[in-house]
Amino acid sequence: MYIGNKNNLLKNIYLLLYFVIFFLNIIYRVSFFKYILYLLGLTSVFYFFFYELIKIETKFKSKSLLFFFLIFPTMILAMFYNHNLSIASYVILISYLGIAFLMLNTIIIPEFSYIPFIINTGYLCIYYLKNNTMYAAFAEQSVNYVSVTILYTLILIYISQYQNRIKTDNYLLLILSIFLCIVAGGRGGLLSVAFLFLLTFLKNLFVKTKKNLIINVIVFTGMVLIFVYYGIIKGNIFALLGSGFSERGMDSNGRSFVWGLYLIQCLTSIKNIFFAINIQNAIPIEIFPHLHSSYLTLYADFGLLGFLCIIILLIKIFFLLFKIDKNLSFLYLAILERAVTDILFSNFAGDVFILYFILLYCISYRIIKIRNFGLIRKSI
Repeated sequence: MYIGNKNNLLKNIYLLLYFVIFFLNIIYRVSFFKYILYLLGLTSVFYFFFYELIKIETKFKSKSLLFFFLIFPTMILAMFYNHNLSIASYVILISYLGIAFLMLNTIIIPEFSYIPFIINTGYLCIYYLKNNTMYAAFAEQSVNYVSVTILYTLILIYISQYQNRIKTDNYLLLILSIFLCIVAGGRGGLLSVAFLFLLTFLKNLFVKTKKNLIINVIVFTGMVLIFVYYGIIKGNIFALLGSGFSERGMDSNGRSFVWGLYLIQCLTSIKNIFFAINIQNAIPIEIFPHLHSSYLTLYADFGLLGFLCIIILLIKIFFLLFKIDKNLSFLYLAILERAVTDILFSNFAGDVFILYFILLYCISYRIIKIRNFGLIRKSI
């Protein structure tokens, strides 16, 4: 039974509802779920900025002035120049901001944090056992969303562990995640989750305790068995990491072609370089409906200056996370790596987490001060 702040319990339930509906939206792709997500986010914005009467004080140093009077207007100009974003896009972004504020103001109950991961992986396991494939696990979505949803649901767990000062390395969760990425056949997903596992394993490799040595031996043996079975006996892994890169997704109709085509057209003028160009005009929809890269989409959405600003901020966030919680920083790195070849953020649901980390960074370095956020002070 949960014993704690009743208001915090309600916020946990609200967050849980949001992420369960997010998962249902990924499975079924029904507009109703998408609009419910936006409504929950906007309601959260209303709650924090009106009911809680938050007072935000910005430290007007040179960096803050540069952002508000130079970078932000150029991002708006880029929107009106390339038309990749609309006013509705900014409303959606505000709804994501509402959930980010909610996450920051909520001490996530550890038991609650596992529920989205259990629902997601449970569904994927059952689907695979029934169909022996992950090909159509998500309606109208590729197998890449197996790893994307796994990373999203892991974030909630890692944030809760950071907030509640729980020391664990989540090996069982990571091994299950690697298994699901292998059977799904997603190359980028396998690499990102394996990268997260490797960072976690290396962190503990030099911790010289008997308990840690036993855990490392067990985990290493388990991973070797998985890779031997799927890599040598069934051949899945080597097919993914070998010919799979040249035969699937990186050929003339793949990602590299789309990235090159878009960037070449952006280089046609100084104005296009600075503000980027419209994606739909640059990339025929029959080739790819989007750029298949969160970073290139950031550039397309916000122009060169906005893109550089966000990239620098993402790098700074990593160093903050590495200082306060190494496991969370490793997961953050895995997400950034996964975002290279797919849309995890930039006008997508992953913006919730990016905004959470940005707010955490701003509060940690006192770039902004937020009053009436008592729970934040406990979690930082």
